[in-house]
Amino acid sequence: MPQITVFNHNIPSEITINRNWSCRPSEPENAWKKPYLEEPATVGSLLRALNIGGPIAAIATLGPMNYEVEPIQLDNQIPDHPETPVYGWNASAQRVNKVFQQAIVICGVQKTDTQEQIYYVLADDVSEDPKMAIGKYRASDDKRVFVASLNRYNECEHDMFPPVSEEEITKYQSQKVVPTPLAGRPDLIKAWEKGDLRCEWKDGNWYSSKSKPQHRNTATVAYFK
Repeated sequence: MPQITVFNHNIPSEITINRNWSCRPSEPENAWKKPYLEEPATVGSLLRALNIGGPIAAIATLGPMNYEVEPIQLDNQIPDHPETPVYGWNASAQRVNKVFQQAIVICGVQKTDTQEQIYYVLADDVSEDPKMAIGKYRASDDKRVFVASLNRYNECEHDMFPPVSEEEITKYQSQKVVPTPLAGRPDLIKAWEKGDLRCEWKDGNWYSSKSKPQHRNTATVAYFK
């Protein structure tokens, strides 16, 4: 029998996201978002996040586009919601060679004596410009509920997005997405925002270039692989 089960049947048709929310994790305004920062995610952290803001917008290499085969239907998966069919893949199901970053909405979590798993639905990124910090997810026309083990989710998760306030939208509306290597580095973020630092992905590496006033050229340094 399930020990813990939470399932949100009512999923928002649209969710506003801030792609830059986790680039300044130490700022006081982000303190309440701690459950969204826990990696790997746990049943407890997902429960706290669900209780804070309801269904969780996320991006992960999950869903039908990441498998060579169609999902199978699993009946009676969600206690108190036996009418809701759930779809998933066997652990041995072949995944595609080139995975796809899928927008999803996590709507539930379950822990039993033998397994921990999440429930999610698909979403579409309908942002006007995916290079800008503030974006929008819209519930997919595919209304199926999918299930994945918590381990699989942690392997595939790229980011989770806390609820976005109107104040946050106003603050970040005109900001571009902060490059990954700069996350958690307020000094580099500030330089990048001022235009004193460039950061680009090239040939499998992140490169940063900083202007040198005494020269017309720039020095390029690889920060991360």
